[in-house]
Amino acid sequence: MKKRIVSLLLSVVMLISLLSVNAFAADKFTLKGSTHELEKVVGQTISFKVDITKNPGMIAGKFTVKWDNTALELTGVTFNSKGYPDRGTPEEITSTGSFPVSFGDYLMKSNSTFTGTLATLTFKVLAAAETKTYPITVVVNSDDMMDKDGNEVACEAVNGSITLKAKTVAVTSVAVSPKTLDLEVGQKFQLAATVKPDEATDKTVTWKVTKGSDVVSVSADGEVTAIKAGSATITAAAGGKTATCTVTVKVPACNHSEDKLTHVDGKAATCTEDGVKEHYLCTCGTKLDLDKKTVLATTVIPATGHKTEKEENKATCAKLAVCDVCGESYGSLKKHTVVKVDKVDPTCNTPGVKAHYECSVCGKWFSDKNGTKEIAEADKASYVIPADPDMHVYDIVKDSYKEYDEGYYVEQFQCTKCGDSYWLASVDLRNVDVKLVQDGKGDLKNAKVEVASTSVKTKEVMSLYYNDTANAGDTLSLPVFFNYSKSATEAEAIAALKKDIAENSTFTVKAAATKSGWKFTTDKTYTVTVELDDAGKIVTKWVGSDNTEVSAENTPTFTITGKKTTGGGGNGGSGNGGSTTTDTTKNDGKKVESGKTFDAGIAMYVGLSVLSVTGGVLVIGKKKERF
Repeated sequence: MKKRIVSLLLSVVMLISLLSVNAFAADKFTLKGSTHELEKVVGQTISFKVDITKNPGMIAGKFTVKWDNTALELTGVTFNSKGYPDRGTPEEITSTGSFPVSFGDYLMKSNSTFTGTLATLTFKVLAAAETKTYPITVVVNSDDMMDKDGNEVACEAVNGSITLKAKTVAVTSVAVSPKTLDLEVGQKFQLAATVKPDEATDKTVTWKVTKGSDVVSVSADGEVTAIKAGSATITAAAGGKTATCTVTVKVPACNHSEDKLTHVDGKAATCTEDGVKEHYLCTCGTKLDLDKKTVLATTVIPATGHKTEKEENKATCAKLAVCDVCGESYGSLKKHTVVKVDKVDPTCNTPGVKAHYECSVCGKWFSDKNGTKEIAEADKASYVIPADPDMHVYDIVKDSYKEYDEGYYVEQFQCTKCGDSYWLASVDLRNVDVKLVQDGKGDLKNAKVEVASTSVKTKEVMSLYYNDTANAGDTLSLPVFFNYSKSATEAEAIAALKKDIAENSTFTVKAAATKSGWKFTTDKTYTVTVELDDAGKIVTKWVGSDNTEVSAENTPTFTITGKKTTGGGGNGGSGNGGSTTTDTTKNDGKKVESGKTFDAGIAMYVGLSVLSVTGGVLVIGKKKERF
């Protein structure tokens, strides 16, 4: 019993002693600086707080804050109105990197046990600040802390910090190369991941087998190892973005032993040609890296592409760009600088041009204002409006007409507008009679009659033809002229006439008629030979298709027979349209002399246009009609 009492007394004594120790071992007055982590922005302000986390009771105190004043500038100090008041903190804030802060009131009657934010110090980030952690040191001393009885108060401090980080740039995409991969069991392959943008803050890539983890494995840096046959998916992730590579593993058909490998030299890429990565080629066709183990999906080093920075090498609408490196032309032409060219009307001797567009840089022609429809060189001629001969106003030059004993005559003509002039040398041949008859029923009236000549040598129709209308029983008497040669001088005109006769002297002369509902046949054709005799005189010979020669005293004749048909019109010989005559001067329904023609001046002009090049027979309605 006594032992139990003694034990109880000892326990009581121990409890009292413990209570007295705890009562006297009060907590220290503790200040704690705040910590901050933020992106570095020059000029931004940071509110650094100094908090009382433990307070056994006191009335006033003082602490000092220290910092790196090359990176941070103290701009202000404010006190919490609910805590201790300001007690003489300096109003002027210096940039020495150390600042004292006094708080409380020595006249307080009782201790304050306030906890919470004591003061807030405002710092500004300077341009010299780096992206790192800057410690903010809170310095305290017990002899600066006092309670209401004038006693020192034990104290301690926990420092704060300001961490400046680089600006965060988010990842926008991740790409894995290659996207598909074929491996054999036991092979390895290094995948590559590209993170965009290049300035992303965190470009760390994590690799993971998201399908078929028993088929392949992947290391932290993206190296794939084939484990067994099958398919698998490997995912690369960075900044919340992902990309995948599909891997197909097959059982190896070849072990790529040393004796099967051939070294392949590398080749650098050029502007236009791909290069080749140095590697080993197995007899099975597999390409291995220089470690002779890693399979290469490709050994091609892509061509670098052309580069042009020199101004003189840049592309225009007229020339392609030239590579500064290799000197080759490449790319496409630039757009044309298109300006409109208005229509220019022709004159009697100067061609005009249709409206179009031209590039002021390269001179190309276009049919549209956007310069997309180019006019080819071969088509430019279609835009030229020929000089209009009809605008010439030719008059016979006074006293220029001359007749020569050799059987030809010459005349000179001059345009009153442009002064253009030429000489003509002509030969008169003879009249031909064309008789129109009717076979059978019907009333043959107003048939169109024509005479044409064709060069035996060239097979070309060499003359204009004379058109007239006639009735059955009429005979038309038509004069035939030969070889109007247009030349610059009188002598040249005569020489051209003789040359034409020498080179192209035989012609076939035919007569024909046309009328709707009628068919016509002509009894014969004539072969006309025009020659110069030894004395230089013109000699002509007319031979009919019946081999009958027509003497100079007689007139070559044609008989055209018309027969009524049930269908449309017909024609009985050659003829390709031309001049139009209206009526004929009749003589009791028998012989008709050509009384009316189209304007003789136009007839002569058109005839000369043809005959000035090759010569030929010209059949018109009036003999020696002048203009």
